[in-house]
Amino acid sequence: MQRQALREHALQIRRSRDLRGRSFDQSNFGEPAWEILLTLYTIDSDRRRLNIRELSKFANLAPTTVLRWLDCLEEQGLIGRKSNPFDQRMVYAELSDKGRAAMDDYLLQLRGAEMFGPIAGDKVSRPVT
Repeated sequence: MQRQALREHALQIRRSRDLRGRSFDQSNFGEPAWEILLTLYTIDSDRRRLNIRELSKFANLAPTTVLRWLDCLEEQGLIGRKSNPFDQRMVYAELSDKGRAAMDDYLLQLRGAEMFGPIAGDKVSRPVT
């Protein structure tokens, strides 16, 4: 249940970034590695992995940018890549256990710092008057 709440927070971050992109030129905010990690984290419970074309689309990045950053993220142990057993040309990217734990930790820290309001299912404590 906690991971689902953290995914909701990650989705809030993605929505915020999408809204920012409507008001500003996206080239002003170049964080492709973060976009990839956020995207993989938010789909983790539903699909677990995305092929490069899907990842490019969901992260709003060029496929060449995604490929370049996947190399870096894989070297750091944050993602893994797997080939499709039926089509070796198709490669999927997914969060590694280390990447998932790092995202959980980061989002828990944000939550602890009260960077997010409550989401559905959260119990809200009210001050006693």
